Amino acid sequence: MVRVDVLAGALASGDSDTPVYVSVHALASEDGDGACSGDVIGAVYNPRAATRGDACGSSDHGCAIGDVGARAGMHMIAGNAMKTYAFVDVDLPLHGEQSVVGRTLAVWRGDSWRDARFVNGRTPLVCATLVRDGEQNVIVARATVGTALSKVSGVVTFTQAAGDAEAETTVRVQLVNRAQGESSTGHEWGIYSMPAGTLGSCSRVGEAYNPQNKASCAHGLNKLASDCPLGELSKRQGALKAPMLAMFTDGNLPLSGAHSIIGKSLVLFAKDGGTDKMLCSDIKLASTSKSQGGGGGANNSVHVGISVGAITALLVLSLCALRYYSVLITRSTSFFDWIKLNRSHMTFQRMTEEFREIPLTSPPRSPNRAAPAFTIADESGDNGGLNHESVKRRGHLRS
Repeated sequence: MVRVDVLAGALASGDSDTPVYVSVHALASEDGDGACSGDVIGAVYNPRAATRGDACGSSDHGCAIGDVGARAGMHMIAGNAMKTYAFVDVDLPLHGEQSVVGRTLAVWRGDSWRDARFVNGRTPLVCATLVRDGEQNVIVARATVGTALSKVSGVVTFTQAAGDAEAETTVRVQLVNRAQGESSTGHEWGIYSMPAGTLGSCSRVGEAYNPQNKASCAHGLNKLASDCPLGELSKRQGALKAPMLAMFTDGNLPLSGAHSIIGKSLVLFAKDGGTDKMLCSDIKLASTSKSQGGGGGANNSVHVGISVGAITALLVLSLCALRYYSVLITRSTSFFDWIKLNRSHMTFQRMTEEFREIPLTSPPRSPNRAAPAFTIADESGDNGGLNHESVKRRGHLRS
């Protein structure tokens, strides 16, 4: 069952009733923001490479899956008020590897499949990402492979309904090739059990992620994702090439629960079926619209815990530093005071020792020099105390 609500706001002011054509396109913008450019949403979704033509009608199942307008067999109008159209489409899968969920629904001005093409500057009136009812809350994980200096680099984005580890996951692959004139096709890829780390080292990623110990699947012979090892993406979705912009639907890539691929690594192998690991990258949680489910809440708790722990550690270190320097200053003051005292004591002691070295005997007298007439007489009876008046008087009398 398809329901399309065409809003009048999609038309410019002054436009009257205008015929419109609806189509589903192969891609969606990475963040689901409804961008309508051709390099974002791609061509009309046609996974079976069916041939389309003027005769494509409601009873012709040779149409591309994205040719919704052709199979609807009705002329839809966008006008000054919202108009609602409902019809049954038996060739618009919402599950499986050809699911349209996660892709872009575009409303074009016109009434033919020829109008649903990016030619002569044409763009859709409006675009929107298709989601199932109740799946507005999603988990998004992302792996960035390669760098600006790599021949091949890009981003692989995983999107799944939040809190439902068994729901299908939409995988968006965007790869570029900087090796001019050099083909880069046949890249095997998969999910490996250990993280690659910040340096993207392929030497530490371990083995293909297989938490349920499933037997390996042969290429193209077994498309049931649940029957294959979780990490074997090439066996289920085929090899990649660069440049490439594509979307896949996979039924065994959980972004939550015990077997979540978040924290594992995405590995891209050498071209032409090579067995050497070429690029490796951690799969990281990009966003989640729920506080729980898919590890979003747990990851947030870890970050908060780390922040609180770091702040506490800084406070403790600051207090210890203040304590240490205050004690050091106190001790240094005592030390300098001690140095000062001991320096004075040592100076006094040295002066005393030097004084003791001065001979107390009188220097030899000259034969022509008279003996000194100055004497000290103790007549005061004060136990040897020196009486200045007596000294002065007797010195005066004997001189």
